[in-house]
Amino acid sequence: MDGILDGINRFLDDPITKWIGYYLLTLFSASLMNIFSLHKGFKGAEEFLKTFWPGRSDRFYFRINFITVAVSGSIIGMIFYAPDSGLKSLVAGFSWVGALNTLMNRGEKEGK
Repeated sequence: MDGILDGINRFLDDPITKWIGYYLLTLFSASLMNIFSLHKGFKGAEEFLKTFWPGRSDRFYFRINFITVAVSGSIIGMIFYAPDSGLKSLVAGFSWVGALNTLMNRGEKEGK
């Protein structure tokens, strides 16, 4: 039994395993923030996607937009914050999507 637990501990202490875990947590928080932002009217990349892939259904644009914002937000969050803990990973995902939402809404309110 000790051999199995030692193997699990080595696996969990591996830098690559930790990085993957932090990335998945950042992806989760970016996705969650995106869900909350959609409720407030955040459109993300939807206008660009409609130009890039014209004539698709609203469901298609919604899904591709969600994936685009969540994945790009998690990647950018990992680059900017380089999280080395679970809390920093959550903040990395939340803050990118939140900042993007704020910038996009500010431009709309100012008529830009």
